[in-house]
Amino acid sequence: DPSVAYPYFTGFSDEKGLEEGAGFNVNIPLPESITPKEYRRALTDALRRIRQFEPAYLVVSAGFDTAKGDPTGTWSNLAKDFADIGRAIGSEGYPTLVVQEGGYRVRTLGTNVRSFFVGLIKGQGAARMPTAHVAIEGAGQLADNAKLRWRDAIRLEDAERIRSLVATTGTFSPYQIEAFSDAVELRVTNGASAGYDFVLADRDGRVIGCACFGRAGGTEGSFNLHWIAVEPEAQNDGLGRMLLGKAEVVMRDMGGVSVYADASSTEQHKVFRSFLVSMEFHEQTRLEDYYRKGEARVIFEKLLG
Repeated sequence: DPSVAYPYFTGFSDEKGLEEGAGFNVNIPLPESITPKEYRRALTDALRRIRQFEPAYLVVSAGFDTAKGDPTGTWSNLAKDFADIGRAIGSEGYPTLVVQEGGYRVRTLGTNVRSFFVGLIKGQGAARMPTAHVAIEGAGQLADNAKLRWRDAIRLEDAERIRSLVATTGTFSPYQIEAFSDAVELRVTNGASAGYDFVLADRDGRVIGCACFGRAGGTEGSFNLHWIAVEPEAQNDGLGRMLLGKAEVVMRDMGGVSVYADASSTEQHKVFRSFLVSMEFHEQTRLEDYYRKGEARVIFEKLLG
């Protein structure tokens, strides 16, 4: 907050740009004392706003005087926190230029900078594929040649687009299709309090993939994967893996520790169950005869490392 910190005269939240630049400047003043977790929340908010702008590249002014014990700072980021910061930025997938600005505690400066870049590179790997160690055959071609655009900002017109998308998959009931559309409208109307968050993949002006997830009520760090849908033409190109990978990044940024997904035990849903297992989910429990006699509810869990 410039009322208590350098440069004292600029950086206030009401400075949003002038004339043709009006609305393109966003300042997020932070208090003199802040925890790494609180800082990450602010960073997540900043990255969401940047994502809505859909930039061609990103320039990061990297000030490491936010480290614990820095003689010019009052915050308490450790090496692991800088790794998390780097990973969050890298996960956006932008061509990125990093300019080192500050950082004056020489004893830890090198470690903090290295941790940031390790996190940045890991995040960029996650932006290209769901996890850094899983190769996706055809995914690179899909991302490069089909001009995919990723976003988590949901709009009211997406309700009809998502309804059309899930209908083409042939795996959802009419009731589910309407419920998914309603989730979009609830998110637009009520914001984060609706309990639904989204990651969408756009191509040629239409939604070709969507993941919907949200915090599990009454828990600390648990999320539910409500559903994931990919149009049939893109289902063999690794898009589902990329969607879930990006959703997991968002969940981690929101403090997620684990994510749960439900699946029917029927043969019709075997592909989805296999998909979850391939994404490192494991079966946590099975509720027999949950949906109907002979059809169990299978609950999968994955820890968000």
